[in-house]
Amino acid sequence: MDTLRADRVGLVINPNAKRVKQALSKRKFFWEEFFEGSKIEITPDVPAIPAALERLKNQSINCLAVYGGDGTLQRTVTAAINVWGAAELPPFLVLKGGTANALIKNMGVRKKARNYLKFFWKLVTQEKLDKVEIYEVPMLKVEDEETKEINYGFIFANGLVYKSIVQYQSVPSPGAWQTFKVGIYPVIARAFRTKKSKEYFKSPVMTVDADNITHYEGPVNVILLSTLKKLILWYAPFSGTIMGTEGFYGIINYMDLDDLFAHFIGLARGTYMTKGNINQVLRDVHVLTDLGYMLDGELFLKDKPYGLRVTCGPSLKTVILPVI
Repeated sequence: MDTLRADRVGLVINPNAKRVKQALSKRKFFWEEFFEGSKIEITPDVPAIPAALERLKNQSINCLAVYGGDGTLQRTVTAAINVWGAAELPPFLVLKGGTANALIKNMGVRKKARNYLKFFWKLVTQEKLDKVEIYEVPMLKVEDEETKEINYGFIFANGLVYKSIVQYQSVPSPGAWQTFKVGIYPVIARAFRTKKSKEYFKSPVMTVDADNITHYEGPVNVILLSTLKKLILWYAPFSGTIMGTEGFYGIINYMDLDDLFAHFIGLARGTYMTKGNINQVLRDVHVLTDLGYMLDGELFLKDKPYGLRVTCGPSLKTVILPVI
């Protein structure tokens, strides 16, 4: 990798992310303290991202800062792989700009965007690069079998988790309270069993093949695939480790719902193992369903049956700074 230099860092901004909107409402934008105009790309929508990245690539940037939420990172990474190629992808400096920022926090980024960027700039300009660490975070490769569209990301979900994210994004400006409500909703909804909750718990019929060994066809509660072990709130459902496996964490749950909620906490913490809850390292998962899916907070809506194949993708080089 080329040596990091301040004049070769580019910035992609999603103006629709919650914290970015707040920053844009101010008279002075904090990123202007660090970047010259040609290195800043404010992308109004997803189709604008590839062209913005092409412009940055033509300026020979060797580090890409991304300011937005989890979905912003997913869309930018996918577009960047198409622009640079997986092997030549520059390291990413991820800045918190979304609402939940669950994915970004999982990567070890806890500080506000301006503080994190300011510290990074200080280390780079003072050539204290020994304090800048580059971690390679493995990704998932998600391919739509009909359209051949490929997306890259870190957390894939279907079933109840997908429905929860749909619910989370149903309010105009979801915040911490909405995150908490969605996190505990399955338990509350199961206890009260309203008409709305019955529809929520109607598990879609899927055909699932995992590693050409496990085959299941019928109602599936949850498919959750991830290269990151922790999720949001208290959820840390995965068992084992993917270190040295070239695989990803995988859960395929098709338990009876009463049994599932009798052991909900254990399942959410990855401590309860039983038939009907596959929880292991996987390498190749094929899904046939008509329910949309979630990848890193981005919703992919579907209205007819489709097939997806999830396999191991490339790794994303991610800039991680020491505690500040």
